[in-house]
Amino acid sequence: MNSDISALLVSEDDVAAEAIATSLQGLMQIGQRSGNPLPTAEFEKLDRTTKMLVFLLGLKAAAILGVGKKTGATAEELAGIVGADVKSVREYASRLTRRFLSRGPSGYEVATEKIRAISAEISARRK
Repeated sequence: MNSDISALLVSEDDVAAEAIATSLQGLMQIGQRSGNPLPTAEFEKLDRTTKMLVFLLGLKAAAILGVGKKTGATAEELAGIVGADVKSVREYASRLTRRFLSRGPSGYEVATEKIRAISAEISARRK
């Protein structure tokens, strides 16, 4: 009986890495030395909400890869990335916090348990 239930055990980092790689493909790269998320030209075609999710997922990817130190971003940092004013970004982030994001010491961030849901959302918005 124990062997049946042990099949449910997974490595959170492995699950996260697979979902993140699929979601960010073609939208974001990670700087090998800096650990900074590097948006691609395709990233610029996304709507603001999706840009926020992609960027925050990029920060999470950098941390998982061991090249990034922070996993979150402030509303001010996100405003610069998505090209919106800070007030609008706070509103977007507030809505996303209910479903996808959490607040951490460095701002808005992606919780590991939400990565699959965020990946599905990004995929749906890309179509």
